[in-house]
Amino acid sequence: MHQRRFKYDKELPSTMVAFDVIIPIYQIHPTILRECLESVCNQTHEDWHCYIVDGTPTDWKHINEHQTLIREVLDKEQERFSYIIQSGIGDC
Repeated sequence: MHQRRFKYDKELPSTMVAFDVIIPIYQIHPTILRECLESVCNQTHEDWHCYIVDGTPTDWKHINEHQTLIREVLDKEQERFSYIIQSGIGDC
């Protein structure tokens, strides 16, 4: 027989379940990237982690702005963000 975990709404736990945010990026303009990261940082939920997966080539025209912005966010929110550089996908 299936038992319900909570009988009534008032018995639900007061904290929400943790979640992850995955942001795949590839040559995204720094302005849009900033808005995206600010939106994630402004979450009212406190138990989350964000993974930025970057496939942007190093010769892209906005790469310096792009990298500076990511470094700023990582320095400020280092416990909540992870940065992964994805390279060599087409080399397989």
